[in-house]
Amino acid sequence: MAGAFRARGARRASGGFTLAELLVATTMMAMVMTAVYTALHGMTRTWRASEVNLHAHHDARISMSLLTRELNSTIGGAGHLFEGSRDSVEFFTVSRSMHAEEGGGLRMMWVRYRLRNEPNEPGNRLEREEAFLEGPLPLKDADDDSISRSRVRLGRTRSFDLAHGVENLAFRYYWHPPEGHEPLGDRLETENGLLVFEENREGWGLPQGMRIELSLHDEETETPNTFATMVVFQGPTTLLDGDMREGPLGGGSRL
Repeated sequence: MAGAFRARGARRASGGFTLAELLVATTMMAMVMTAVYTALHGMTRTWRASEVNLHAHHDARISMSLLTRELNSTIGGAGHLFEGSRDSVEFFTVSRSMHAEEGGGLRMMWVRYRLRNEPNEPGNRLEREEAFLEGPLPLKDADDDSISRSRVRLGRTRSFDLAHGVENLAFRYYWHPPEGHEPLGDRLETENGLLVFEENREGWGLPQGMRIELSLHDEETETPNTFATMVVFQGPTTLLDGDMREGPLGGGSRL
């Protein structure tokens, strides 16, 4: 009889888990896997967003640094060829080409920074154009404010993308007010005693300062990251002619 009970207990022991036990174990496993997946998915999204923002910050800092350095290296005597609008600026500078085949030497060149539309992407892209100067720069005629662009000999123009997802690019141009032209200061915006323009027409010359503001899209916060800096030109800058800016502000010409 004792042998029969032992055999029956052995059969029960070797029978495995019951259906209820399997259901409980499966449910617990599903809950654990769901929690792990949720945490992993959240970490992946955070990592991707951080990586995108890191690239955006890197692009913005590189762009601002390059633009500031080239503005500070504006060719002396070429201030009359400096021209800018609210979201575009072009000038002649001494810099290195961004084209790898051109080498790393300093060259006199024309550069332009501007925004370009980027279809199917948030924001715009910041573009830098460059062309080597292949002849002497035309001097400004004291009796004529106009300058013939055909007299400027440039080589091949190349374009480079500096940053993507740009929501705003704003340039502001600062001038010392001319003496004896108080009405001019009353009609235009002033800041810390300086006149502020949202454009700098061809022929006006090189202002005393310039503010640069760059805003890039942030996928994580949905609010733009804004970078700003101020450039003070060491000279030779141009003295403001009060009569030259009496009219309404408009767009300048382009190369």
